[in-house]
Order: sequence, then structure tokens, then C-alpha cells
Amino acid sequence: AEDKEPQQKYNEFYKFGNAITDYRERHESNNYGNDYSKHEENHGQQPIPLTYLIGVVRNAVEITSIDFMVGLACNNWMPIHIFIVAGKGGEEFAHSFEKAVMKKKSTGDIRYKCGTLNILKEPPELSKIQNRIDRIAYLRDFQREHLRLLLKSGHDDDIVIVADLDLHIFPPIEKLAYEVSRMRLLHENDVLCSSGLMHRPYGYYDLYATVLYPDTFLYPITLRMKNKSWEGEDLSLVRSNDEFGEVTSWDILDYLEREKEIRSKQEKGKDTDEVERNPSRKLPSKLPKDKSVTSEDSYRSKSYFTYTEPSTAVPVRSCFGGLAIYSASTYLEPTCRYTLEENDPNASRLLKYANRDDRRPCEHVVFHDCLLRDADKPRSIAIMPNMNTFWNDFTPPLDRLISDSNQDS
Repeated sequence: AEDKEPQQKYNEFYKFGNAITDYRERHESNNYGNDYSKHEENHGQQPIPLTYLIGVVRNAVEITSIDFMVGLACNNWMPIHIFIVAGKGGEEFAHSFEKAVMKKKSTGDIRYKCGTLNILKEPPELSKIQNRIDRIAYLRDFQREHLRLLLKSGHDDDIVIVADLDLHIFPPIEKLAYEVSRMRLLHENDVLCSSGLMHRPYGYYDLYATVLYPDTFLYPITLRMKNKSWEGEDLSLVRSNDEFGEVTSWDILDYLEREKEIRSKQEKGKDTDEVERNPSRKLPSKLPKDKSVTSEDSYRSKSYFTYTEPSTAVPVRSCFGGLAIYSASTYLEPTCRYTLEENDPNASRLLKYANRDDRRPCEHVVFHDCLLRDADKPRSIAIMPNMNTFWNDFTPPLDRLISDSNQDS
């Protein structure tokens, strides 16, 4: 049999026990590459909330996750709009995307319109920025400003999924639909990050973007620009200078798993009590069979899923993991930016999170620090340990095998 794609293999072994949302979104156009600048009219009623997947990429032709993105755009739970800022290759990618959508539609499985694809060319002034992280930060802020226009007549429950488009494997679409719907209904967190995983060595990825409470930066000390730790930092959770040393990426992943179990035990029963006080939180778990259900009916009357388990998200100061879900109001907070300005009074403080090579903190650390500190309402940021991304292939390289079955019987 032909080998399955890594994403398909991962989706099959990913155990996901909750029923999926029966939530539909509509939009005005299915023309790829056209901006989608307003919500569809709903006869005087409040607009239906939208979900956007966004990301920045140097060359859109090199995106290998097109099937995943089409699956998001055309899924029957929650069609998602795609918004990419690309240096080049936008037209070629849009053509490939449309072909993939047509192929998916030919199966007859799509019951609703697919989400739109919006591609914006990166600004020419980007070439003047030398620092790698400064460029990424500038692009993310550039994209945020354009997303603000797309959502200018938006809904309080609009959601933005920020993703690195070069990930090896993304979370299953069902898992994303579940977490997006849960954020919309329960508002437990304003930012929910994936737990990024890597192989060879196996463990937690994205140390550079992660700061635990109260103030522990996971990044190895000798690789930091200031080459030191600080009072209150838990060194048992700072990865060793040697990736196979005393504290490994596996240990950090193990910490998140332990925290998940602790939170599960602490929160057990709270959701049940809340459902008894607020019956609207307990929603039927089955998807309706009526295929004619409208977006309005789905959002206002139908269910998403039944919460049988409390959230096991681990609160942190900053995270990313390759994919993070934001409430749109949080992501578009006008007082916060990814860019670290020289005249920012917090710049010198944030330099303790800078790495040796880039000599500045990760753009996610800068943005999240502002959300926690300066926004009108301090936000809640957390890592979801069972919403995983994979940054590289988990198949061992053949040149590392001790023996080959073709050689030994």
C-alpha cells in the first residue's frame, strides 16, 4: 500500500474524544486572492463570527501544507479564511490552492462554501531590515494592520490562528475546531498555544518563544545574549547548554504533561458545577443531521460540543509552538506590537530574553509581554499540551540504522 502522508498518519493516531462543533461560517465570495473586507449581511442581526488562519512566508511556492490549509478552508465544521503575507510566489500558490479546492469539492463532501484565500505581498521596505527577528516582527505587525481591515466590521468572537506555514505536521483540524469553539464560548484563555514537538532529540520545541510563570525563560543560558539567569528563575526548567545534558527538551515536555495532569485534577468537577449554574454551557454532542441548517441557526441555536473534561491548558507568560489561537480582540490589541522599538521603555528589560545570535527577544515574547502588561485588560496566555505541532520528521534517518532488513534476514 502507498505510504500515507505524515499529516494523515498523525491525524489517525491522534486520540480526540470530544464531539466536534457544528458551527458554520459564511462569506461573500469564494474568489481566491480577493480581499474579504466585511462580514455577510445577516438581515439586521449580529454578524456571524469568523476564523482566520494567518502566516508570513518568504516564498509561498515552498509551502508544503496546502492540503492542510484547504482542509481548514473547506471543512464542514468551521470553514476558515486563509490570509498569507508572502515575499513571492503568491499567484502560483493561489492557483495550486484553487486546484486543490476543486479536487476536494469533486468528492461531494463539502456542504458549505469554503473560506477565502487572501495573499498580500510583503512590503518593499522589508529589505532594509537586517535582523532576522526584526523582519519577522515587522511582517507580523504589517499583517495585523491588514487583518484589522478584514475584520473591521467584525464580531466579538472572531478568532485568529497564527501559524508557521512551514511546520512538518499541524494539529488535526478537528482539534483546532474544538479549541476555537471552546475559546468562543467559555473565554478561558485569550491566547492558546500549541505544544511544539521535535524529534532527534525528542522533546519540546520553541524554547525561544516560551516564558513560564513566574519568570522562567526556557532558553539555554550560554546561548542567551546576556549569558545569565536571574533571581526567581527555575533552573530545573531551563534547558541545559548541551541538548542531551541535565535538563533536556524532553524534561520540559514532561513538565507540561505533569502540569496538565495537576490542572485536570484541580479543575475536575468545576465544569460540571458551572454547567448546573449555567445550562447554556452544556451543549448536545451530536452534529445535526439537517444539512439545510443556516449559519445563523448554527451559531445561535445549535450546539458545538459537550464539555466533559476541564481545560488542561498550562498558563504561561509567553509561548507559540508554531501555532497559536487568539481571540481577535486580543490579537488586534492596538497598544501592542511584535516590533521592539528602541525607545520602548521596556526594551532594556526585555533584552534578558534575547538570544546570542539575534541579539533581541523573540517577537512573541515582546508581543505577549505587552498583552500581559499594557493592555486595558490583562490577557490569559496558555499552552495546550495535547494540541501538538511537529517541527520535523519523526522517522529515524536511514543512514543512522545499525542494520538494514535488505541486508540481514
